[in-house]
Amino acid sequence: MKVNLIKQKIFKALGIILCISVIFYLTRSFWHEQMHTYYLGKVEVTAQYYQRLPEDIEKVEVFILSDSQTSDDTNGFFGDFDQPLNTLAHKTLTGDDAKKVVELWGAFPIGRQLQSMCFNPVYGLQFKRNGKIYFQTSVCWECSGYTLPVSIFGKTHIIQYGFESKSKGAQNLLAILEKLLPLPPKQKIPSEKVPG
Repeated sequence: MKVNLIKQKIFKALGIILCISVIFYLTRSFWHEQMHTYYLGKVEVTAQYYQRLPEDIEKVEVFILSDSQTSDDTNGFFGDFDQPLNTLAHKTLTGDDAKKVVELWGAFPIGRQLQSMCFNPVYGLQFKRNGKIYFQTSVCWECSGYTLPVSIFGKTHIIQYGFESKSKGAQNLLAILEKLLPLPPKQKIPSEKVPG
């Protein structure tokens, strides 16, 4: 009697699992679409979150980046296809210089549609808060792209996102970075004339 009861429960459990599997299989395109929508939404939310940096960022680390693989000094910056980028030079900004960079970081439009495909970042930025990195990004003014750390299901992915590199805010940010940590001549970016 007890054996039959156990067999019935196992049979019912297997039937339920089979029904759920069939339903999931028949609706798999729906679930794929839902996951894709979740991913795109997560990227948008992350981009907006890091566009509005907190006022208590106390330090900004500025790096000149290179895609040459001549050293192990990457400082955690990535380019295309998660390729590590070397750092050629570095400068720590505090006080008014750091505040200006933080202010200019939020002064340009962002959006996936603004990025081209080259992604050859020349500057890496680390925004630090309470002695820890709050946000780190590699920035390319040629293709209007920068990197974002997007956490999906507990795993962080470095993805590229777009910004309006020709906007006044983005050009002002580039100008202040070049003033504080000049690029080598071969990496200079042609500056745009932006109306006042």
